[in-house]
Amino acid sequence: MDGDALTGRLNALIRVTEDSHLNLRQAAERAEIPAIKSLFNDLAARRAALVRDLQQRVAAQGGTPEAAGTLLGEASRLAGNLLIAPRGAGGLVAAAVRDQEALLGQIQTLLSADDLPPGLRDALSGHLVRVQQDRDRLAKTDPALADEPATRHSA
Repeated sequence: MDGDALTGRLNALIRVTEDSHLNLRQAAERAEIPAIKSLFNDLAARRAALVRDLQQRVAAQGGTPEAAGTLLGEASRLAGNLLIAPRGAGGLVAAAVRDQEALLGQIQTLLSADDLPPGLRDALSGHLVRVQQDRDRLAKTDPALADEPATRHSA
């Protein structure tokens, strides 16, 4: 894969990863249950670190790294103000799981290229494992905890 094609593919991954970061951050802002809020904040920080790593890799090969998510991601976050909030923490968790699965698909697609530089392949493989672990962590979130009314915590 030539440098421009690789930059383009990495920038596409940066945009999707930034969407994930912003979605998780927004979910943390909406979550009322401290444990769920903490989980979303932790995962948002992990996605931000992944974005920075990918941006550094693009810059290191002379490309211009993306700094924003996708238009579709932005539209989704705006629509989320109306659609996700009424579903409570359980809806936020389910949306975050779907978001991580989409990110996993993007990383797997990039890893399927035969001509990735070895260092990049190793880094992406490590990122894939971490995103899988994060998705599994979200998926194992106790639905009863996720949907517990916030008023129970104040009693």
